[in-house]
Amino acid sequence: LSKQWYQRRVRGHPSLLSSLALPLCLQMSSLALQFEAACRRIERSDVTQFAVTDLVELYGLYKQATVGDCNTARPKYPDFRGMTRWDSWKSKSGTDKEAAMEKYAGLVDTMFKDLE
Repeated sequence: LSKQWYQRRVRGHPSLLSSLALPLCLQMSSLALQFEAACRRIERSDVTQFAVTDLVELYGLYKQATVGDCNTARPKYPDFRGMTRWDSWKSKSGTDKEAAMEKYAGLVDTMFKDLE
């Protein structure tokens, strides 16, 4: 469904043309769409083919893009996986969500190009 289709459906009702009348996928920016596509690409892939350092970096960027600055306490020993993930997310503190989305999408593209 396109934006034009929705505009034709609500013709004569200008108040319905507000952003609330459009589905979320038509309201998203191109950066948000790239980010969502990169997330789906990672979800559908075999992550064992990627370097662990890249996956940890992706985790930090994903959390920064979706949640924002780290808002939890650092996990304790012996949760090394949780500690590594938390460190990655915490290192992104101060990065705005749009920049994190852009870096995430760029890293995913780089990771898949490296596989070729």
